[in-house]
Amino acid sequence: MHAMRGTLPALLALLLAACGPQVPPIPEVSAADFPANAQAHVRQALAALDTKPKDAAANGRLGMLLHAHDRYADALVCYERAAQFNPENARWLYLVGQARMAQGDPQGAIESWQAAVALSRDAATFIHLGNALEAVGRLEDARVAFEDALQVDAEAPAALFGVARLLSADGNQAEAIPLLEKAAAVAPDAGAVHYALGMALRD
Repeated sequence: MHAMRGTLPALLALLLAACGPQVPPIPEVSAADFPANAQAHVRQALAALDTKPKDAAANGRLGMLLHAHDRYADALVCYERAAQFNPENARWLYLVGQARMAQGDPQGAIESWQAAVALSRDAATFIHLGNALEAVGRLEDARVAFEDALQVDAEAPAALFGVARLLSADGNQAEAIPLLEKAAAVAPDAGAVHYALGMALRD
């Protein structure tokens, strides 16, 4: 009898784990809460979700509308639903990271973007990951993320700038300058890059 008592909680834990994470409910959304020029789009998104509540694209579409109107918590729920219904699509994990970052949760964003790049090596996601890692002080990891972005897109100006910024902060201007020059050539309107290049040349 005592042995049965000991094994029952373990069996319940295994059963819950097998069921996977619980899908959060669709957030309460009213088209009337949005500006007039967005209400028709919201109604369409809600109608599509009402027809196919487990469709990842329908959940993501509503999430993007919410995100565009600064409703980050509700957008996050929609993205999380999309990610659970379509776990092999890195796009939803990328958007989960965006919503978490918008809510001031860099660690949560980092975890989401790490999961996204594990599914698909995307330069933009690596760059967001690098920026978030840099923001929380994980500088070596940030540099790796920026360098991973450059392996995907060797001319990504934000990744070039990210590596150069970290090199400059470490006092290595000689290596930073060629990267900044390349970033400035690719993105001539990027004021921050030109400013950093000027400071590096001065130093």
